[in-house]
Amino acid sequence: NNCPSMTLDGSGNTQSCPSDPGLVCVQGCFTDTSQAGNDAYFALSDCVQTNCEDPCYTNYDQTACGTCQQNNCSSELQACQ
Repeated sequence: NNCPSMTLDGSGNTQSCPSDPGLVCVQGCFTDTSQAGNDAYFALSDCVQTNCEDPCYTNYDQTACGTCQQNNCSSELQACQ
């Protein structure tokens, strides 16, 4: 949650944008966290992809995405807090 925003269109990765502060921060979170932390993150990611693909990926809308996550993935969000 404390990482800066990643590339504007969200399509970059650590190879195409190796110095992007958001990507560097997120990568650091993966390497610094426990297996339980990674599992919680992937559970949230799977939930969002399954339930909120349109507002969070296809037609990204930050407000609608957040609302969708709260409505459909609240337990996964809580596990990541």
